[in-house]
Amino acid sequence: MRRLAVARPRRAWLLGTVAAGAVVAAISSGILLLPQAPSLTPPREVLPQGPAPTSLESLSFASPSVAWAVLPAEPYWQVVRSTDAGLQWLDVTPTANGTNGGLELTVLGAEEAAVAYRPYDYQRSSAFAYTKDGGRSWQASILPGAISQAPDPMALLPDGEVWAVLANGEVFRARGSSGVWTQVALPRPASGTCLPISVDFSGADLGWIPASCQGTVGLWVSSDGGGQWQFQGLSRMVTDPHQANLEALSVSNPGQAAFLAVSSRAGRQEVELLAWDGGRWSQQGALVVPRGRLLSSFAGSEYGWIVDLPSAKGAYALAYQTRDGGEDWSLRTLPLLESELGAVFVVGPDRAYLLVRTEAGGYLWESGGSAGSWHETSLHVFSGPAPTVNGVSS
Repeated sequence: MRRLAVARPRRAWLLGTVAAGAVVAAISSGILLLPQAPSLTPPREVLPQGPAPTSLESLSFASPSVAWAVLPAEPYWQVVRSTDAGLQWLDVTPTANGTNGGLELTVLGAEEAAVAYRPYDYQRSSAFAYTKDGGRSWQASILPGAISQAPDPMALLPDGEVWAVLANGEVFRARGSSGVWTQVALPRPASGTCLPISVDFSGADLGWIPASCQGTVGLWVSSDGGGQWQFQGLSRMVTDPHQANLEALSVSNPGQAAFLAVSSRAGRQEVELLAWDGGRWSQQGALVVPRGRLLSSFAGSEYGWIVDLPSAKGAYALAYQTRDGGEDWSLRTLPLLESELGAVFVVGPDRAYLLVRTEAGGYLWESGGSAGSWHETSLHVFSGPAPTVNGVSS
């Protein structure tokens, strides 16, 4: 998850909005019927010809105005950052031991991010770098193994401690770029098996290590900044713990977190929204959707999308939207097939971005408001002062 961009004109689409009413939190009537694909009419007027769109590899928003992205470039990859909601982008690529095996970008905040380069050989170690000043300077070092390919495999605490999850499920911590890594011991779940895949902290104390599990559903939680970890089993809160997978959502406030538990059965999926607040778990709501690939994004604790990409041939993407933290949902269709939609980012009540993939690469669509209109954006990338890595200008 890499092609060079080609010049092509921008496009505008009008998305058909499907009136689905309010989909209640717990749907008891079974699978939702797949709506009819909307009829799409190309715009008659010719849009102004601007700079050629730049292909996108990955994208992540730290706030409604600050975003980080990875672009294909020669010889490897380019890391860029925007502070005006994507209108202009600044090249902040660190000089490191990059490879064309790809990289993992973990956005830790408006000014903080980490990049880890994936090696070709699973046995080799990943180079990484992190910044705390928006990419003006980077600290670089080497991980003790290959980085996990799950989202958010690294975390950075306010005191400068770096956390990383490796592809083999091992978790390590180090003091900044010292290169001295200590493996973190995690207690085993009471039943089933779990493999750590990512790490995150909500504030300086509350930490999360989501896992890929078999025979159970859960994750590791720390309340003292990673000093001690406990496994939190969530099997009692999901419909089918033997079939469910857990996916972390954006953390809205210190001390809070949200996760999706997805269970698959007989051609459908049940999606349950689980929330942690004040040391307690609660189930916020549930959806039953056609079986397919799921994407999700939440802005704060209320506004969010769950996009279902049905596996049925020719089926369009289904976007389920909530404005009350998952109590009620509305439904709309997106004129995109499963293979065309790479990611969704919600940054406000009626503002969202889609990472759309084509044969030429990945492109960014921006919503035009509640009316359902979208337009494709061009990335204007500028070169600023050369970033420094460990104090040395690149």
